[in-house]
Amino acid sequence: MQRILALIVLLCVGVLMLPGCSRSKDSTNSETATADAGEDSSESREGDPCALLELREVEAALGPLAGPPYREGSNGPDAEGSKCVYETRDLRSLELDVTWSNGAMIMKMLGMPAGAAEQAGLKGKLPLPGGVTVTGEWDEAKALSCCEINALRGDQVVFINFMNTRLTEQQGIDLLNASLKRLDAPLKNINGASGIEAAEARARSAAGRPKPVPACQLVTLEDATALLGPVEVLPVKNEQQCQYRAKAKMAVLDFSVAWTGGYRAFRSDSELAGKVIKGLLGDLAKDPADVQHVDYPGPWEQAEVIAVDFVAVRKDVLMRVDLRSASLEQAKLIVTKAMNRVSWPP
Repeated sequence: MQRILALIVLLCVGVLMLPGCSRSKDSTNSETATADAGEDSSESREGDPCALLELREVEAALGPLAGPPYREGSNGPDAEGSKCVYETRDLRSLELDVTWSNGAMIMKMLGMPAGAAEQAGLKGKLPLPGGVTVTGEWDEAKALSCCEINALRGDQVVFINFMNTRLTEQQGIDLLNASLKRLDAPLKNINGASGIEAAEARARSAAGRPKPVPACQLVTLEDATALLGPVEVLPVKNEQQCQYRAKAKMAVLDFSVAWTGGYRAFRSDSELAGKVIKGLLGDLAKDPADVQHVDYPGPWEQAEVIAVDFVAVRKDVLMRVDLRSASLEQAKLIVTKAMNRVSWPP
């Protein structure tokens, strides 16, 4: 499982209990190097995480897919990867990662000892923020966030990550339940290795994504001067950030853009901000799940005030303006200008 690679390594070194720990991937590759590269070997299809969900189930929840699902490992698309990735035409994605053995040990290392859920009366149940408890096909489950859930069934763990989607928690759990039911009998008509070539072609072409430009081309010197008066450009680490400092007063216009990963960052940052506020205010704050987020209209798909930033996202591109030196109305105007300067694909 990709996100717990360090834990797997520790297990391999300490107790040598996980399958494959005693053999490197290079040695495995050398043993199979003589196999016909054009054949779909049974080995590459063993433990295929893409065989746990019907495509119609995924598309009913996410919308039309950009191509077939594909297997992914720690370094990207991999015919033997433990993760299955579903990409939609609108640049959203869902990930399903499976640990096919030693799952109870994994859950223990994540703070869920085997049998703890049953002893606590939570077998097949998962408490969510806001006091809601959902039921599922698991023995034990642990939510890492609103949209990242580990579920143990027998000695296998399925991890679902729908942070990069607009799915509700219940929709994500419905897909998780469907996958858990098929652990013992995966679908035979789906091969996650077959979608790799198309996925790599989409990545190379950057289909549907705008061409990145420096942040200071999106928020210009003239924009900053109109806001702050005479300004100077401050040095920044990369072209995804642009800062202008007013010469006559202590004020800085701080703008940044992320050309990929915007949907995921928007949702995770929004959730994290709610948790921070809850932690600071305690019982005086609403539960993060109960917070009604204001979605400001504009040339974006979603926009919110998150912590000290005004944040907006469109086609997986995320833009931020620090509100400590700009009002909300000024920040909205800045991002509106920046969005309108991007050449958006149809």
